[in-house]
Amino acid sequence: MVHFNKPRWMALCLMAACAFTCGCSVVASYREDPPGTTEADAGPPDTSVNLAEQATGSRDAVVDRRSVSVPTLQVGDPPGDYVVGPHDVLFVSVKDQPDGGSPVVTISGSTLGSRVDGNGRIQLPIIGQAHVAGLTLSQIQRKLREGYSRVIKNPQVVVELVRPQSQPVNIIGEFNRPGVYYLDRPTTILDAMAKSGGVTSSAYVRGGSVMRGDDVLPVDVYALLREGRIDQNIYLHPGDTLYMPDREEQRVIVIGDVTKPGPLPVRPVGRLMLTEAMTLAGGYKTVESNLDNVRIIRSLSPTRGELITVNFQKILDGQALDFELYPDDIVYVPRSKLGQWNDVIREALPTLRAISLIVSPFVRGGVLVNSGN
Repeated sequence: MVHFNKPRWMALCLMAACAFTCGCSVVASYREDPPGTTEADAGPPDTSVNLAEQATGSRDAVVDRRSVSVPTLQVGDPPGDYVVGPHDVLFVSVKDQPDGGSPVVTISGSTLGSRVDGNGRIQLPIIGQAHVAGLTLSQIQRKLREGYSRVIKNPQVVVELVRPQSQPVNIIGEFNRPGVYYLDRPTTILDAMAKSGGVTSSAYVRGGSVMRGDDVLPVDVYALLREGRIDQNIYLHPGDTLYMPDREEQRVIVIGDVTKPGPLPVRPVGRLMLTEAMTLAGGYKTVESNLDNVRIIRSLSPTRGELITVNFQKILDGQALDFELYPDDIVYVPRSKLGQWNDVIREALPTLRAISLIVSPFVRGGVLVNSGN
């Protein structure tokens, strides 16, 4: 059974009603950068809070605010020579043996070549099958030369990569030409973006990320594109996904001791305040809700963020101004007092995973390591 503290709940509803009466939207404004910044000078907001200097009766509901980060992934050395895999198409030619190499389609003038099958082999005249998967082009060339030398004296063999098909990179989201691209050489994030025609005007760059398997890599795509951090221009691996979200599809997550936990939409109009978010989430669920210590996890990028503690009870009592939420904020309402951020993250992670939220590296690991308590 859901319990409500009647005075607190009425205060919450009254504040939300006032917001609607004043014409405020229940959706958050799209804000890629902190207030007061421009596209040219955008950077992380000043997250320092000197609580000792806050005057008695301050209208600020923030109890504590701290910056957290994780080490970014190093660019590293470029990958070595291309390694052939299944589905690649090669063209093999043997000097003075026009029928000894790969077939050619002459009607359209395009090269058919020799396709590497699922077992990693190609079929060639004279020598039959040859296993080539896992080898570089120069290694394949030496291997085929040995095969042809059994029937041809001093064969001159050339192997070329006609169509790479074994090392896909997924470029999805707000790019002008999203899709699956196949690596044929060392490719960085900027290289991939150039292939995809760059980002669209609807891209939420601060939310850009690189995924490898099921993990978000600690790479700051925003810092690369907006701050010129070339050290974030990592080389992509086969199977990587470069993702750029749409700013009109952003959301805020409200979880913990609320009636309807889950995501709330964020659109590029209006603003979403903490009071409105709590109302949309059905309000606090039990009388044990610790409204003095509502926790907010704010992602500035996959590697940087803020941990904010807000006294929501102070807002309800009219003693502090409402708190504005940003895209990707995670609002956690604890049921009891949680003095350590480690405890907050441990309690919140199962719910975040249950709603299929991809957790940023600084949340998944950095908070527990760098928050200090």
